[in-house]
Amino acid sequence: MCTPNVTVFSSMGAGGNHIRWLLLLDNQFRFFGCTTIQDKTKFILENVYPVTRTYDLWLKYEWQYRIKMDEIIGFSHPIWDHTTSTKRWGTTIKKFNEFNIFTVSSDPDLLLQRYQKVNPGLNNESPHRFKRVMQHEYDLCVEYAGNKKGIIIDTVELFTEQLNKNIYNQLTEYCRLDNNYEYCNKIHQRWYQLTSK
Repeated sequence: MCTPNVTVFSSMGAGGNHIRWLLLLDNQFRFFGCTTIQDKTKFILENVYPVTRTYDLWLKYEWQYRIKMDEIIGFSHPIWDHTTSTKRWGTTIKKFNEFNIFTVSSDPDLLLQRYQKVNPGLNNESPHRFKRVMQHEYDLCVEYAGNKKGIIIDTVELFTEQLNKNIYNQLTEYCRLDNNYEYCNKIHQRWYQLTSK
């Protein structure tokens, strides 16, 4: 069952799945037989972010555990509804009611660069339209999450070699989760290394 105080809304290429893996280190979550933080860290490093993970297989890895993880921490990309295979480019404020963590970017060019590596076809959208939609999502999230008191993670601050302590502390405090920065930073460093190739 989804944890009601932890739900993630993420633009394409903004690192939302990564944020969810970091949050799953909290003591309350159990997955694939992992109960300790050490087991969870090992599982994520070996199965989610193995050193052999490459861009051509990135989405395969993302989807390998996605459905099971959706049962624990809710997650959605707003521009593509994978359950109905319909595009939802005009995401409405109403949809945001389901989320409290928003991973978006103030730099649409950065998202284009990152997402195009793993999905060169951009879900059949032009680079120009993709960037326009990413900017629109950012603007909506800033407006809505700011009013709702949600957490906005600007991926410009996330795409760094070391996990930003301020971002991580805000996440754990807001969602009332354990602070496992040391383990999360280890996972983040691997993720950053793989996404920087």
